[in-house]
Order: sequence, then structure tokens, then C-alpha cells
Amino acid sequence: MSEEDYLRFDILRNPAARRLIKSRIPQVSLQILILAAYLFLVYAGLYGTQIPRLNIATVGVWTIWWTGIIFLILFLGKTWCYLCPWNATVTWIKKMGLPESSLRWPRKLKNLYPAAVFLAVITWLELGVTITYSPRYTAYLMIAIFIIALAVGIAYRKRAFCQYLCFIGAIQGIYSSVSPVELRSRDRDTCRKCRTKDCIRGNEKGEGCPVVLYPGGMDRSVTCITCMECLRTCPYDNMSVFVRPFAEELRRIRKPKTDEAVFIAVLLGLTLLHGGTMLSSWTGFAASLEKPTYYLVFTAFLLVSAALSIASLYMVSSLISRAIGQIGTLSAFKTLAYALIPAALFYHMAHNSMHLLMEGPAIIPLLSDPLGLGWDLFGTRGMEMKPLLAMDSVRTLQFGILIIGFLMALSIAQEASRSLGKEGWMRACLAVSALILSIALLSFWLINQPMVMRVT
Repeated sequence: MSEEDYLRFDILRNPAARRLIKSRIPQVSLQILILAAYLFLVYAGLYGTQIPRLNIATVGVWTIWWTGIIFLILFLGKTWCYLCPWNATVTWIKKMGLPESSLRWPRKLKNLYPAAVFLAVITWLELGVTITYSPRYTAYLMIAIFIIALAVGIAYRKRAFCQYLCFIGAIQGIYSSVSPVELRSRDRDTCRKCRTKDCIRGNEKGEGCPVVLYPGGMDRSVTCITCMECLRTCPYDNMSVFVRPFAEELRRIRKPKTDEAVFIAVLLGLTLLHGGTMLSSWTGFAASLEKPTYYLVFTAFLLVSAALSIASLYMVSSLISRAIGQIGTLSAFKTLAYALIPAALFYHMAHNSMHLLMEGPAIIPLLSDPLGLGWDLFGTRGMEMKPLLAMDSVRTLQFGILIIGFLMALSIAQEASRSLGKEGWMRACLAVSALILSIALLSFWLINQPMVMRVT
């Protein structure tokens, strides 16, 4: 399917939007502000009170940013990459004269498997070690990620951390396939005819693509870091930001990839695990165990959650392969995995909406007393904040979000099944739809259970 085969709106046809997005000033200004906020959260975690609900580090990171970024991705795609303080710092260091490293990222690791492992580690720290309850350990984690991002970003050529290791970038890349925002070429023929390939090599207007993407062949946003350099360097003004229908990218992926499929399955499994560990029954069970035993049990649950998600899709793919007889199990696995993205994303949103609506208002008094030291900078310190919605209303909203996500997943499953072959596609569709409906039942059950708040 070509670019002309679906409705999309070119944002940069508006002169004001064009100037704003192509200019580096807004981007750099926002990056500086976000880096300053990041460093302040680290300071708050280290030197503020260690009561989690009274420290802006825990509330700001886990309740506002970590939950809110999923909604940002849905509506604005990979905007966080555009703002990312980790990549911005690497970029500034290199622009100060640091020579580009000649060291290449290992070929066997040029995939999303490192990001999947990194995500599993973060999940283990978040839910297993429960650093969400510790401002100091939250700060330690922020420092550690910052150091890793800088070390890998400087040690290897281009943006190896962003492309292969960053779990946030990988989550954005997978989920942004549902987003209505895309960075693409206006006309692929123009890209093909271009001799200089300034978007990759760079010119006097900007650097070449830091992750070496060719816009003329882009059909997904997984590895794009939204730096906007291609907008600045294209001599034909052929790059732009478009608004498209939701989930349109999922309908146009031409070459499914195994590492992306595995990451999708792992992301789904770990997202459902998040919901499971907040059940009151789980917290009671966890409290009954000694710490070393709990760490072993949780590690087992984490690995099983990821493995079971992969295995479930693989088993369905194997059945489809046998039923159709025209396609291998791995090919079916890669193709059908993308239908699970809306299921994972909308469950993630439904789960996170509870955090934002029930716990999010706690940020208001913390703006006046971010370190919990008795300050009252804006007169909000003593405010008693209530949830934005009653629990019944939150649950209704969550159910609505889930319904939209699973209907979208079923629609994508139908199209993905058709791409496997004209014969037997209906059986393939029924099999993967059964898997999606099973995930839906589990998701609805999790949402309907009593949950334990994180930082209250």
C-alpha cells in the first residue's frame, strides 16, 4: 500500500507549524527543561524525605511520567524521543567536538532483544524490588539509566542505545504503530530519485540520520528517534509530519520482524504482570514471604509471564501453519504478533488510567513541597487532593478503553490473517481471534479486581 492509498494530513503545509517543527530552538529548549526536571527529580530522591507519597521523585516518575507516557504515545507517537534528555545529552557532547566513535554495535545484538531484557530488568526492579516505594532507589535507577545511555551513546557510533537498548524507545516504537502521528516522506519516488541522500549523510543544514534510516523505505516508526534532522536536511522538502487514521501503520507493515514480534509478546506479558502484582491477593501473598524467597518467586513469575505470552502466540501460529499448509510457524508468528499491539497498548492505558486518576492529584501539593521538607512554594502544600473520578467511573472508563483496544486488535488480526494467504485465512483469523479474546477476558478480570495503590 503506497502513501497515496490512505488519508493523511500534512501538518507542515501550515507555515507556522513548519517553522516551529523545523526549528531547533523549541526542541533544544524543551530538552533543557526536561533535563533540568530529570536532574531535580534525582536530587529530590537523594536528599528529600524517603516517604514516597511526600517526595516528588516517586510520584513524578512512577505515577505521572511512567503512566502518562503511554497516553502521550497513543496521541503523539514517538514525541518522547524528540524530547529525550538522554539522547539530547549525547548529542550535545558530540557537538562539542567529541569525535564519532568507530566502534560498531555487535551485529548479533542489532535487534530489540537487548531492549526486551532491559525492560524485564526495569520491571523486576519496579515490581519485584518495589523501588516505586523508595525515592532514593528511584534516583539511583535514574542515575544508572543516564550513565548507561551516555556510555553506550558515546562508546558506539551513531545512536546504538536509542536503536537497540532503550526500553522506552522500543515501547514507543511498538505502540506508536497505533498513533495517528507519523514522520514520513511526502513522496517515495522523490526519495528513490535522490542521488545525495542528505537525510542519511547530512549537509550544512543538519546531521545525517543518527540511526541511518532511509525515509523512502520506512513503513514503521520502531527505530526512528524523531530527531527531525531529515526534515532539515532534505533538499527537496520531501519530509513531513502527518496525521493519519489510528492503527494505520499496523495495516501497512510489509516485512514483519522476529525481534519485534518477540518484543510485542514480552511487552504484553509484562504489562499483564503489572496488573497482577497490584491485586490485593498478590500483595498479601508477597507479604507472607521472606525477601529472598519473594525475589525468587517474583523472578519466576516475571519469566513465566514473558515466556507464556510468547509461547501462546507461537502455539497459535503453529496451529495456523498446519491448518493452512502454505506458511511456516515463524512467518505466522511474526505476522500475527502485530495484531496484539492494540491489546497490549489499551490494557496498558486502562491500567494506567487508574494511577493517573486516583493517584495523580498527589502531584499538586508536591509542587509546593517537592522534597517533603515543609516548603509551601505555591500555597498548595496543605491541599487535600481527592481522586479525579470515583472508582466506579474509573472502572467504566477502563472497560471502555479495553473494548476499543480489543475491537481494534480483532480488526488488525483479520487483515494480518488475510496476508498469510487466500486459502485458510479464515481459520487463521479465528485462531488468533480466540487468543485475543482470551487476553481480553484476562484483562477485564484484572481490571475488575481490587487494586492496591502504589505510593499512597
